[in-house]
Amino acid sequence: MRPPLTILGAGNLGTTLAIILGQADRGSLLWTIEEDVAESIQKKRNNFRYLPGETIPDCVEVTTDLQVAVHGAEVLCLTVPSHIVRKVARSLSPHVSRDQILVDMAKGFDPETQQRMLEVLEQEIPVERRPALVAVSGPSIARELVRGVPTAVAIASESPRALERARELLELPFFRLLPSNDPAGLELCGALKNVLAIGCGIADGLELALNVKAAILAVGLGELATLAEALGARRETAYGLAGLGDLLVTGLSPQSRNRTLGEQIARGKSLEEIRKSMVEVAEGVSTCAIAHDLAKKHGLNLPILDGLHAIVHRGADPRSTLESIFASLSA
Repeated sequence: MRPPLTILGAGNLGTTLAIILGQADRGSLLWTIEEDVAESIQKKRNNFRYLPGETIPDCVEVTTDLQVAVHGAEVLCLTVPSHIVRKVARSLSPHVSRDQILVDMAKGFDPETQQRMLEVLEQEIPVERRPALVAVSGPSIARELVRGVPTAVAIASESPRALERARELLELPFFRLLPSNDPAGLELCGALKNVLAIGCGIADGLELALNVKAAILAVGLGELATLAEALGARRETAYGLAGLGDLLVTGLSPQSRNRTLGEQIARGKSLEEIRKSMVEVAEGVSTCAIAHDLAKKHGLNLPILDGLHAIVHRGADPRSTLESIFASLSA
């Protein structure tokens, strides 16, 4: 009998989720479009591209056939990068049903429409066959999670039944999913904190003191909360796991892709050079542009987000731009 859980995307997060559940004897079906990744998992029990060195339990199955991945699954976990969620949703649409649960773990905005991921899924999957939608977001560095480091994230849904069933299948003694009543807030905070993480990386690349990063985190969090609230979130969500919690991890961890990208920008590398060197996408780059646009549309004055946009997308000098940001801050 096939496992009740399918993980859509065998990248860093998807593979980590499969491993920690498999170590607890909870099998899953892992879907990927990459034939060589699927072969490596099948034959060597290792994802050489996205999580090398970590053994994948035998109870984790793998397929490159999306219809096989979806058929018979009770819960589907979407762990692909945000910029391909729409494409995957369109492919999913003919195969899913209303009695399934679709958990979104992607963090970002659709690059064309600036929609949140749940909005994309709602748009692409007709209501008559749309699964119950759930959002999961929070501080969860994969390399720590796969070692069994205690981790807590937030989970939210308009369907209490779907939320509880997703928790039953995903939660472990060291991996806790704490319920929230703000799905939009979870998604918005999970996306926007990546921009501030780039700012922390820029401070690291310039070898600035902790005072600078502390201000970026603290003042930037207030800007994040303001923008998220304007976009329909509850402000308090920004100060929980999906906002502050995820921001601290992403802004301070040397394993964070977005922080690392900011560090390399500060050291003079171009976005093109950095992207070519990264195996996975740093979501904060596209989010930075979208956040800047959305802030302008809502008439918001957000100096830190504006300054980071100037550095990342307009080639502004990182050091002088940070100095200008600090000079512009007011109560």
